[in-house]
Amino acid sequence: MAAEPTNTTFPNAGPRPDRRAVLKLSAALGAALVLGPTAAWAAYPDKPVRIVVPLAAGGPTDVLARLLAEAMTPILGQQVIVENRTGASGQIAVDYVARAAPDGYTLLMATLGTVILPQTNAGFDAATLDKLQPVSKVEGRPVYLVAPSSLPANNIAELLAYAKANPGKVRYGAQGASDILGIGNLNKLAGVDIQVVRYQGGAPAVQAVVAGQVELTLATPGAAAPFVKSGDMKVIAVTSPERLKDLPDVPAIAEAVPGYDFISWTGIAAPAGTPKEAVDTIADAMRKALSEEKVVERLHELGTSPSPSTPEEFTDFFKAEIKKWADVAAAIGFTPQ
Repeated sequence: MAAEPTNTTFPNAGPRPDRRAVLKLSAALGAALVLGPTAAWAAYPDKPVRIVVPLAAGGPTDVLARLLAEAMTPILGQQVIVENRTGASGQIAVDYVARAAPDGYTLLMATLGTVILPQTNAGFDAATLDKLQPVSKVEGRPVYLVAPSSLPANNIAELLAYAKANPGKVRYGAQGASDILGIGNLNKLAGVDIQVVRYQGGAPAVQAVVAGQVELTLATPGAAAPFVKSGDMKVIAVTSPERLKDLPDVPAIAEAVPGYDFISWTGIAAPAGTPKEAVDTIADAMRKALSEEKVVERLHELGTSPSPSTPEEFTDFFKAEIKKWADVAAAIGFTPQ
């Protein structure tokens, strides 16, 4: 066996490093300096990615998340998994993602309810929203204000007249935090007293309307369609500022309540500090997924349209929504419950 080379310059320093090993190490370090931090993310993702949904399985937000996850899986080359973490109007899911490792593997299906948590949950720390990095918007849509077919009101004007004649007797099935503030705004602007009953997601709230347990809820076109077709439910109004082309005979709430505007939306957010390379990879995968024909068609069936954005665009939108609903809460004197 050949003897190890001796370090004659510093006799006590141990064996002299092999020259070839030194050259290989130098080359590797040089490549890292040239490629920079992007090289470290060249393999992202190399394990499954989770989308945490703050609402119950079966509701519109959950359906959208699963549609997106299925489309993104082949694009990213890793399984995208949907995980439902319900409770506290979405706060449990938001807190969980905000504390997660900022590595791109834990994402939040953010909603309108996410940005108004400071107004609806007394125990929520508003600074938690600063711990989220908006990645891309998924979609935005007006929704239907629906009622059981037995309700003696067929449009928004008749509903408000009925609510004024029966103060405190009209109940609203709230699907999440956003509904609570939205109905509070309607109460203030219209001078009515509609009571809130909470449900864990859209599907239970719609079922409650069909069963006559509550008189109102908001529902996506996809969720409402089967019950409207069967005659168990009717559409009282839409929440957009103007009537929808698909429902020209259904008034917008704003026709009877000027200034009322309630648009539901979803998007993806990551923990703050997630490397830009990972954020950009996710946003690009979302853009590709939301452009697929089968995804677009399914979104249309659900009554919405894809609206992917850059991380910068969604960040601006996210911050604007926080301010908008904080201003609404202040205007109506709404405090956390």
